Amino acid sequence: MGVDSNNILEVKNIEVVYDNVILALHDVSLVVPKGKIVALLGANGAGKSTTLKSISTMLASERGKVTKGTINYNGKSIDGEIPSQMVHRGMVQVLEGRRCFGHLTVEENIIAGAYSRQLSKGDLSAELEKIYTYFTRLKDRRGSQAGFTSGGEQQMIAVARAMMAKPTMLLLDEPSMGLAPQLVAEIFNIVKELNQKEGVSILLAEQNTNIALKNADYGYILETGRVMLEGTAQSLSNDEKVKELYLGISKGERKNFRDALFDDAQKKNTTAPSPTGRKFKIGGPILEVKNISLYFGGVKAITNISFNILKHEIRAIIGPNGAGKSSMLNCINGIYQPQEGTIWYKGAVLDQITPNLISRMGISRTFQNLALFKRMSVLDNILVGRKLHTKSNFMQVGFQFPQAVKEEKANRQKCEEIISFLEIEDIKNTQVGKLPYGLQKKVELGRALATQAEILLLDEPMAGMNVEEKRDMCRFILKVNDELGTTIVLIEHDMGVVMDISDRVVVLDYGKSIGDGTPDVVRANPKVIDAYLGVAHD
Repeated sequence: MGVDSNNILEVKNIEVVYDNVILALHDVSLVVPKGKIVALLGANGAGKSTTLKSISTMLASERGKVTKGTINYNGKSIDGEIPSQMVHRGMVQVLEGRRCFGHLTVEENIIAGAYSRQLSKGDLSAELEKIYTYFTRLKDRRGSQAGFTSGGEQQMIAVARAMMAKPTMLLLDEPSMGLAPQLVAEIFNIVKELNQKEGVSILLAEQNTNIALKNADYGYILETGRVMLEGTAQSLSNDEKVKELYLGISKGERKNFRDALFDDAQKKNTTAPSPTGRKFKIGGPILEVKNISLYFGGVKAITNISFNILKHEIRAIIGPNGAGKSSMLNCINGIYQPQEGTIWYKGAVLDQITPNLISRMGISRTFQNLALFKRMSVLDNILVGRKLHTKSNFMQVGFQFPQAVKEEKANRQKCEEIISFLEIEDIKNTQVGKLPYGLQKKVELGRALATQAEILLLDEPMAGMNVEEKRDMCRFILKVNDELGTTIVLIEHDMGVVMDISDRVVVLDYGKSIGDGTPDVVRANPKVIDAYLGVAHD
């Protein structure tokens, strides 16, 4: 079968192997017609990013290789090409995670995309102004340091930078990851405009199935490295299997996460939090934030925020990107020192205390972007969390002093208990970097549990997960709270999750508190609906 001139990209029966051992893709085929948007959908670990990197020739940097099949771009094979050559041929990939140069300005980041084009000063200025017609938000922030922009703005910077290379095809990897619904809609509107007005063909790897199928012409669904379904966006949207696996439960059938998890557990004969009662009753304030303000140079990240956290509760912090949520967590665990206000923990002021000391006091943290040791095993990663409870020094451990041996044995036993609690015994000796994203998130939760913290600060623990992975993570967050009595502080963009599992919610917008109360109270707050969701919803 020859190359179809109507297709800008043809991938035929490719197989991808990592480290000459791990089969990541098997017999994957897809096409992208010229001027169209094609969605590549699937759970974490399904092979979406691997497919994009195979096409952009970026696999070699991750010890991956296309071992079978062919990839043709604009009628010619990409065999033997390197990423820079693909850019010259008109293909540009926007990687997952945005990858902005934080110390450069917004405009300097965008200009970097035109590096290989050697434009004159006048042409460069004209190209920039054209880009700003699509990214009006970035024009207003062109002189700002990119590292101080919101997650949504950094995603826009990454796409704008790619467009400065004048591509005929864009590969977009998870552009909605970790973003509020309003910003996701804004970014996809821009992507649609670039497709329609600039004629850029787009292959989109996306976890958010709803938004992807609303904007795509055609879609492919990957499962465990294989194409399991394909069809027009309309046909996939109406497919019952797609609805069940990727779109979640319909409004009429939707159950509260606690109820749904309990029902699932009954069927599978596993444990889950009971929807009718809790082992640990909510107590008085364990942590209080009073009039906190945080500045970065002249930029005000947080302004006069006050709220408290009750012992044994699940306390959510929500708001649009750039609202100050992660900055607030960074103040609580000592990464940032606020210029104004006070944070009290069990009656003590957390002032000029390092993150290490705060961890020893009983406050532990997970991060939005995974901070695991990818080449270490699951067990060894979780053991890192026991460092706080280790009294033996390097010499005592090295020479196997009896106390050190006893301590090591106790720490390993504790980690084995955590692994059992999280139901990951079968992967405890697996290298973390070889695990799917959802399992890596669970390992990070395990490492935080190993510190035996009274308060867990969870920064977007479900970002990038599909419905099933979110249900699984919710189950363990509720188990940690219900069975261990751990107080949870949760940052999360999925409003369904937040409203179902949280006891109370505080809402931030532009660094200020605009709402605080139970989920029902917050859900009915017009300021919250306007700031977080953008529109009133059912």
